[in-house]
Formats: sequence, structure tokens, C-alpha cells
Amino acid sequence: MSAGAKVWESHQAAITNSSSVGIATYWDATSQIFHDLTIGGGSASTGVSYYTWNRTDKVYLTTTLEKMSGTTATAIKSWTGSGTGSAFTSGSYSVSSGSYRLKVTGTVYDHNGKHIETVTVYSGIKHC
Repeated sequence: MSAGAKVWESHQAAITNSSSVGIATYWDATSQIFHDLTIGGGSASTGVSYYTWNRTDKVYLTTTLEKMSGTTATAIKSWTGSGTGSAFTSGSYSVSSGSYRLKVTGTVYDHNGKHIETVTVYSGIKHC
């Protein structure tokens, strides 16, 4: 993929029954996670949208830009956001040559403050 190319990745919860074939991810509270990592011109730009099934749930979202060295990831910049029913982060950061990915972690609480789940997903690796 060329530098500066933009690709949105998404993770969606899927409800399946016993007759379904294949593998489906199902989360208790999280319905969708969309994340974007664009790298080009010495900059990494990110955007993340996180949604819950129940629009009264509280979401705390952390998006972390990680630099890869082989299979080892080192966090270099984080953004946080929160909201009710959804949460969003976006930002940019100067990067040098190398390989990068996003780590997206959302923690969801119900309207009474009871922890429901913490979900972590990763983007694909992008090269600069």
C-alpha cells in the first residue's frame, strides 16, 4: 500500500447460533469498533470510533500508536476519549521510518458503574 493511503478497519460483534459455520466474535456490550491509521509524510494520523449495544453504557477509550520491532510493540503515543454509548479519539504524531500499528482498548461500564467488559483490538501493521 502506498504512503498516505487510507484504510478503515472495523471489528463488529456478530450474533451466531449453533448452526452457524465459521468463527464469530461476540462481545457483551461492544457492538462496533472502527479504526484508521494513515501514515505518510513523516506523520501518523489516527481515528477511532467505538460503539456499544446499549446507548446508556459508559465507554472509556484508549488508542495507542505502537512502533513495531519484529514482534515487539513499543507504545509511543496515546489518545483517550469517553462517552455514553460511544467514544471517539483522533490525533496525529510525527513518526520516523518503521512499522506501526494501533492498539485500541475500550472499557465499558453499565449505567450503574458496574464493569461489563474490556475489549482490545489491533490494526494491521503500516510501514513508513
